[in-house]
Amino acid sequence: MFDIFALFCLCWCCQIGVFGAETNEIQSVSVMEGDSVTLKTNVTELHGDDDITWKYGAEKSLIVKISNEKQNFSTYDVPDERFRDRLKVDHQTGSLTITNITNQHAGLYEQQRRGAKLSSKTFNVSVYESDSLTVLISFAVAESLLIVAGFGIFCICWKCRKTDQDGKCYLHS
Repeated sequence: MFDIFALFCLCWCCQIGVFGAETNEIQSVSVMEGDSVTLKTNVTELHGDDDITWKYGAEKSLIVKISNEKQNFSTYDVPDERFRDRLKVDHQTGSLTITNITNQHAGLYEQQRRGAKLSSKTFNVSVYESDSLTVLISFAVAESLLIVAGFGIFCICWKCRKTDQDGKCYLHS
């Protein structure tokens, strides 16, 4: 009985962060193809013992490793080289910027920080094409114009309920 209670307490403590670990949060980020996106860490300044890693995709491929104590900031590419010359790291905060983003870069990015406090943060990055945004805006404008035209026709028909034989409208007062 005591073992079950101890196990419950341990799980509860880990959930609320008593042992210094923050729970993993997922943040959705949308960016237009060709733009840059910055995935921000939870810190304003790295401390001497902070180590940060950035991983990409379901395979959790290592793309950035920061060892602040050794002043070592390394970026890595995945086997298909989709990140070549696109990753920038903020040396003060450990935030990751992906430049000239494409659909190939969409997916999950996980940032882990080890130091005085253990934390993890996951970003779900979606990339949309600039053309698809133009199409969406065009459809929204066309739909709005149809609604206005339909309302205008309804108002005209409401006002012109009686017509003579020539088809002339007689407005009611």
